[in-house]
Amino acid sequence: MSISVKDRASKMGFAERDGFGFTGFHPFPKIVSETLRPNGNGAFGNSWRVPVVDRYLNVDEVVRDNYATYIYSTTLPSATVDTYNIEEPTFDPAAVVSQIEIFAWLTCAAGTGYYIFLLYTGGALYDRNGFVNYPATNPWAGMPWTGVPAAWTLRSNVWTVNPQTGLAWTFADIQALQIGIALGRASQPTWQTYCTQIYVVIT
Repeated sequence: MSISVKDRASKMGFAERDGFGFTGFHPFPKIVSETLRPNGNGAFGNSWRVPVVDRYLNVDEVVRDNYATYIYSTTLPSATVDTYNIEEPTFDPAAVVSQIEIFAWLTCAAGTGYYIFLLYTGGALYDRNGFVNYPATNPWAGMPWTGVPAAWTLRSNVWTVNPQTGLAWTFADIQALQIGIALGRASQPTWQTYCTQIYVVIT
């Protein structure tokens, strides 16, 4: 009876041998680690912004610039909804994607601000709970809002699978993906919610 053992390891994978010689090479899974930022306006966009340029330009910076460029909510008690096209991925299309995670730097003018991370994929909008029937319904009424304080705060949300297919993310999924955010206010008209930067990390 032959017993297979690891013969050698490398950055590419490992070879095996048994008592009769080399039996095969087993590559390690390709690792993905890539950050993609907005590079264009997406399917939705009704936030207010400073300065008044294409909305993605207010949230695409590599180093956040806080109140220099940002988007913000003004409607009460409703919400603004923005999605953004993202940069072309460069990772190996054969790589296995374990998750995507959207990050954003957020704050509010006073009290508590509210936000929801969004994905636009396959012609439909999704939050962390699933499909969002927007703009047919008012998002303020039924979406899972999260509070943010009156200080710049980094928040994120993870999707391990494509919410439309229920399957692992593919290279083609990432190519067609739009990332987004809804901003809302629940209380005083001047308690605006701000977003200065948003991006997605693919791993």
